[in-house]
Amino acid sequence: MLPATQKLHWGEEPVEVLSSQREQIVLNGIWQFAPLLDTAETKPPGGLAYIRVPGSWSPGSFLPGLVSERGKGPAWRRWGNGESKWAAWYQRKIKIPSGWKGRAILVSLDRVSTDAIVYANGLKCGGVSWPYGEVDISKAVQAGGETTLSILVLATTEGTTEMFLDPGRVITRTAALASRGLIGDVLLYSRPAGAHVSDVFVQTSTRKKQLKLDVEVSDVTAAGPVQFIAKVMNARGQEEKRFQMQANLTGARQQTVQLSWNWENPRLWDFKQANLYTLRLEARGANLADEYMQPFGFREFWVEGKSSCSTAARFACVRFLTPIPNG
Repeated sequence: MLPATQKLHWGEEPVEVLSSQREQIVLNGIWQFAPLLDTAETKPPGGLAYIRVPGSWSPGSFLPGLVSERGKGPAWRRWGNGESKWAAWYQRKIKIPSGWKGRAILVSLDRVSTDAIVYANGLKCGGVSWPYGEVDISKAVQAGGETTLSILVLATTEGTTEMFLDPGRVITRTAALASRGLIGDVLLYSRPAGAHVSDVFVQTSTRKKQLKLDVEVSDVTAAGPVQFIAKVMNARGQEEKRFQMQANLTGARQQTVQLSWNWENPRLWDFKQANLYTLRLEARGANLADEYMQPFGFREFWVEGKSSCSTAARFACVRFLTPIPNG
């Protein structure tokens, strides 16, 4: 049972607006938890305890994130005997906002150690491999309704042994994991169904005074022109720059569009002056209507002339992978 000092807030989490086309709900907090009993399971075996997410279950029997007494039953007895610590279930209820009707609804795992299988209302929806990923659960849920979200996490290494160098010798030892479970944020979010912007790679150049974007568009069903509007927001949320360009999509289901504009005087990023911008990229046309956000900064390194390296090294972009579930 959950201690009286703890309280579940399932279904009460606020909906955060990311853009005009995207919203998210943070699912961190207390989840139900149980060890795997049988590899054929498609749902937890019962005897559920409660554990905090994000967090790691220990390779030993101690569970530092557990907020209730251990559950009961054969799965927990095996766990206590040192067996089956390579897989466990996480489960909780979620509420799908009624405003998400007709949209794609996804579960995003920012860090999982090491693999996960996601079920919604008992239906297997997909998997995520280390380190992160997302699963579309739209087919298993209904806007305005309640859903049981179950995630089976498999904590496995690539091999049974690993090798490392010690002065004068090579040592082989049993492979081990430093963490196991849902060790990063768990997010529920919505985006447009069908054609959408699935990724934006921001490339900045201080020498060329240029902002370049590689825009990945997925689930394209119609070719045609698309108008891209790039709004660049400063740290105070004010629009500082606006760029526009039209590009033509082909009939390929997934494709990358390259956009670039000149920018004469951007503020540079430095570790003492972390000047960050946020890109709000609107894309409209050819059955595409989306707005994608991506933080970025201007900073560039390069090597010219002779060097001791066999090839010149050049770092042309700083890309900040702040967990914003845009894809």
